[in-house]
Amino acid sequence: VESRYLLNEAKNELQVMLNTDPYEDYYSTNAMVLYKVNYNTGKGTAVNPKSKLDVNAVYSGGWGNNLYVYNKGIVLDSNKDYNYATGKAFALTSAGKTFQVHSKSVREVTALGTDKVVIID
Repeated sequence: VESRYLLNEAKNELQVMLNTDPYEDYYSTNAMVLYKVNYNTGKGTAVNPKSKLDVNAVYSGGWGNNLYVYNKGIVLDSNKDYNYATGKAFALTSAGKTFQVHSKSVREVTALGTDKVVIID
């Protein structure tokens, strides 16, 4: 796991965003897969193996409860910083469902209670 920010300790499982192509660091590739690992059995399951997420989209996002909020379409500027003026915020659930959260990219995500998130654009 590349960073502790890619881990989420949920109630019954550990949720981990893994880069399946960690050596690619020039192009933003669709290489991020959400895995969930059951605490009791240790069994891991890939949530989105056939619809991998863009690396920059995931790295510019974060966890909010059991949702991973990411910025689809975000690009790097000339300084290799995220250009939050591009992209839209989407969320991936631990069941593999995706939905749009906001019409712009978001900079911060945090949990609010057990089933809500707060986003800052």
